[in-house]
Amino acid sequence: MSTFSSRSLLLLATLSFSFVGCGGEEEKKGLTLGSKAASCDVTNSTLAGTEWLYLNTTPDGTSPDPVMGRMKFVEEEGQLKAKYNARSKSSIYDYDCTVGEKKVTCKEEALPTDWCRALLAGGGTCDVATLQGIDSDLSAEEAAKGVKEGTAEFEEAKKTKKGDEWKRWKLGNNNLGNKLQARMYVKVVDRKCQLRVTDNYMTIYNGKSMEDSNPNGTNPFVKNEMGELLWENCQADQSKNLVGRPELGFPKDPAKAAHLAHYKVGDTVQFTYLGMDGMTPPEGCSFSYDVYLEGKPVKKGLTPGEASVRHKGKNQPVAAWLWDYKVEKASPPDGEYVSMVRYTQCGAEKKQVGVACAAILAK
Repeated sequence: MSTFSSRSLLLLATLSFSFVGCGGEEEKKGLTLGSKAASCDVTNSTLAGTEWLYLNTTPDGTSPDPVMGRMKFVEEEGQLKAKYNARSKSSIYDYDCTVGEKKVTCKEEALPTDWCRALLAGGGTCDVATLQGIDSDLSAEEAAKGVKEGTAEFEEAKKTKKGDEWKRWKLGNNNLGNKLQARMYVKVVDRKCQLRVTDNYMTIYNGKSMEDSNPNGTNPFVKNEMGELLWENCQADQSKNLVGRPELGFPKDPAKAAHLAHYKVGDTVQFTYLGMDGMTPPEGCSFSYDVYLEGKPVKKGLTPGEASVRHKGKNQPVAAWLWDYKVEKASPPDGEYVSMVRYTQCGAEKKQVGVACAAILAK
């Protein structure tokens, strides 16, 4: 599971249709006095199984944007959950949701130890009641554990860190920029068949919890009419093995192949997965892979070719995971992401084995 507070740890984070409403023609033209608004087939209670896209407003108009925001609701063991990228190109974050009378509240997993440490660093009090006041869904047992661990960490830091080191520790834990829990407030706008989403985070500063807005703020989301999108996290251990290179063909020496991030329009980039776990499939099994660009599928059901590498004086056959990308336009300022989702198939069982991502910037 990817958590909001761990975004800065992800390998790739630092490179970091016109709308069709549920109403008919009458809604497009505006409501006529005395007419009845068209109803939507989704309510706050029936979000499970639906997908939504951030409605981006530009000088050219409005359009759904899956990079700015894509959100998917699922039900697992009776619990409504949301998967949301929060403007990230490489991560999908998991939220537990509670359906209320007027809105749906979605929160990431609670981090009571981190909260306790932040409370104490800011001169506040850390006890069970305080932690449950920050998140009423936190059990007494979870809160007590957070108090114990957070207090121990604070006391250890206070004991061992002196002078400027102690000041830096306190500043690092008592900081308005610390995103200690992502929170969303979702409401179905029936007349437009949109979601109104408020994308916030909770932080703790000077011993008090407070919420602030994430970059997406409060914005409408519309139903996903684009089709399939990627709902998987880029994995750091996999992503370090996906390289983009201007040279075509499997590298003669994979150990020396390095990712090149910068290109010009018109260049061709060949993406190659070089992880040891992708060299040869298990006996009796086969490999396959799908490729996504900016969260949208571009190639599905690809099968690796075969190449050979020199190993201990002998040529050894290996799987060649390759995808060629012809750069036809300049990248967004923060680059564009290629994701390779890899599978093994053993008999009738197909299993995902990794999601590797790499970013490039073309000008």
